[in-house]
Amino acid sequence: HLTDVYADVPSLVRLTLDGDVCHLDDPDKLTADVSLDASVFGNGGRLSGTARFSADGMAYDAALQASGINVNRFMPGYGMKNFSGRLNVSGRGTDIFSPATRIDADVAVANLNYKQWNFAGATAECSIRNGRVQASLHSDADILSCNMSLDALLSTKRLAATLAADIRNIDLHALRLTPSPLSTGICCHVDIDTDLGDNILL
Repeated sequence: HLTDVYADVPSLVRLTLDGDVCHLDDPDKLTADVSLDASVFGNGGRLSGTARFSADGMAYDAALQASGINVNRFMPGYGMKNFSGRLNVSGRGTDIFSPATRIDADVAVANLNYKQWNFAGATAECSIRNGRVQASLHSDADILSCNMSLDALLSTKRLAATLAADIRNIDLHALRLTPSPLSTGICCHVDIDTDLGDNILL
């Protein structure tokens, strides 16, 4: 059993763990059920939540909440500032090409500053089951206002996917995708089929 176990990354973060970790001497049977609280040095940002893991079948589950984390401390030079939001992820397995892998994840942004823009209210979801990937992205930010979805069948030999995008506005220059100012909008539906080698069909 863990009680108030501390770990410091100098000048970056202090992590506190409470919970249970079993079978440390046998990685194949390792299990963990912990709560965590992390304080980011320098700006008062916090990350808290719970996490569970079982090496038997590579099962995992985490629910995390971030508040006021200065992203620029970890990714300097990109214009990213404070982030607040939540992340949930659960699943079994990590090989996305395996039909046995199951992953469900979602992110909700309460506050994220990129230069003078804010992505508050943006959401993203992803589900992987039986070789099928379903993902969506929603944003009402001035720099990127869109609804996008992806539906794909994935294996080691083939990827067949449909991408649907309703992009009301995207500022390509602000996102560092073009050298001069350019904003646009587009509504599209794209089908992709590839053998993950030299052959691709659009």
